[in-house]
Amino acid sequence: MTQDVKSMTTCPKCKTQNPEGILFCQNCGWALMDMARYKATSTLELPQDAPTETRTRPQGTSTLRPDGAVRIHIEGAQPMTLNFARDLLFGRPDPTTGHKPDVDLTPFGGLEKGVSRAHAKLARTDNGLLLNDLSSTNGTWLNGKRVVPESPLRVRDGDEVRMGQLVMEIFFK
Repeated sequence: MTQDVKSMTTCPKCKTQNPEGILFCQNCGWALMDMARYKATSTLELPQDAPTETRTRPQGTSTLRPDGAVRIHIEGAQPMTLNFARDLLFGRPDPTTGHKPDVDLTPFGGLEKGVSRAHAKLARTDNGLLLNDLSSTNGTWLNGKRVVPESPLRVRDGDEVRMGQLVMEIFFK
């Protein structure tokens, strides 16, 4: 009797073994896909009246335990669980300069949805998270409210974050 053995991919950052086909390391969130296939492309500037979908939801807790993780859901993709002690940069890589964000949104349509290379940061505080837009081309929204660049807003469990037109939900774990 033969046993089915799944291929594993080793994260180049933290050396964790991840199942083949996973886009981000399940331990540290590092992008696991081949960076050579992404060409250097400017951020697409979207029309200001581009349609958006923002759902109203009850406010969750803003407290994240020091040992707590963050789970990010992007429609059509496997959720990512991130454990981090420092700021996380969300954006797209730039093969020309070698810049790589901590969380690469390219595989989720980041380029087409107007995500900048250095779009936003999620910063961990003593007891929670702050979302900061980094003067991105197409903006960042928290539950439908535009985040003023360089003016961080507190993130709560279950909040919806939109970077350009890419929508994600953030849950505390």
